[in-house]
Amino acid sequence: MYVPTFWHAFWTRRQAIADGGRSYPASDSPHLSETETKNMERTESTRWKSVRAFNSEAASLGQQRAQSIRDRHELDVEWKAISSRAGRTEPLIHVGVFWFYAIGLLIALGEAALNSVAFTVFASNPIEAFLMGFVLGVVLLVIAEFAGTKIRQWPTDVPWYRHATHALKVTAALFLVGITLHGVQWLRAQYVAAEGSSTSLGAGLDSALYAVNWIIFAGTMVLAYRSSDPVEGFVDTKTKLAKVDEKLVVLAGKLDRAKTDLIAEIGVDENVCRQLLFLYRRANRRSRPSGNPAPDYFDNPKAEQHRPSFRPLSFTEKDGTISATLVEIGGEPQSSTTLVTDKAAIVAQPQPTEAPTIQALPTAIPMPPPSSTSHGTFRRAQLQ
Repeated sequence: MYVPTFWHAFWTRRQAIADGGRSYPASDSPHLSETETKNMERTESTRWKSVRAFNSEAASLGQQRAQSIRDRHELDVEWKAISSRAGRTEPLIHVGVFWFYAIGLLIALGEAALNSVAFTVFASNPIEAFLMGFVLGVVLLVIAEFAGTKIRQWPTDVPWYRHATHALKVTAALFLVGITLHGVQWLRAQYVAAEGSSTSLGAGLDSALYAVNWIIFAGTMVLAYRSSDPVEGFVDTKTKLAKVDEKLVVLAGKLDRAKTDLIAEIGVDENVCRQLLFLYRRANRRSRPSGNPAPDYFDNPKAEQHRPSFRPLSFTEKDGTISATLVEIGGEPQSSTTLVTDKAAIVAQPQPTEAPTIQALPTAIPMPPPSSTSHGTFRRAQLQ
């Protein structure tokens, strides 16, 4: 965005006074002065910088959008297969994700408090014993979640070896828990016997602690069973699909904001340039000798250079990527001193080429409407 400094305004006014003192531009001149032309060139350069910055950002967003569309297409194919196999579109779970992790955290903390009694003989203070028990509780929670989910998603209508593989996974999880709990109990007994510790709970209480851990493990398996869908990948695929759709909406919003910002920046640039032109003409008119009036275009609204036009801003869309450019007026090459629009509003031209979209994809990016009376009209102005 072009923001004039005090020096720009001071320089413009100084040049206007100098030009007016020598009756420049001439009273019958239809062309802009050198100072006006330089201000317009500066504005034109700034507007092109804004356009290039937008195109760079739009290209990056377009690449992300294209990748997200490809990901969504793959997930959509996978989701249709899974939902068709399940015969439904909503997950069949009884415990939500939030409650599963909330209850799981309470179970882990309870396991830490319970097993800290057994780990007291290994730790020099209660905090270390609690941390040991907490780690064991988390391990049991993870294994219980794995076993409960596998039981919930037991395959049907599959060859016998698939059943055998599934049963082997569940058995391995149960065996791992059993060997872990038994190993803790045995290691504690050996340590107490070797050290002669007075913190022994006795064989009965050690066995009770072992049984309680198994009960907690079984309860966690039931929790995992109730929080899992019978069809493997049902919830994960649905969640991924929702995240991709959300990302596409976010990308579309970012692109819309970038377009709005570009239109506003270019509009501000035009207004600033017109303010400098007004400053130049007022100072030039006041400093001219008597008998040498200012050029007609200074005050005549019908004169071609009274309010010089700017290149209109145009947006084009191709392969999901939007780009902007300052188009030429009338199909002829524009000089570098020609500005762009009539007011702060820039109207995006409609693009006939539509980017490919996926059905039900909530990411259509609306293009701004064509020029209307509220936006003004574009006028051609060649600077000689």
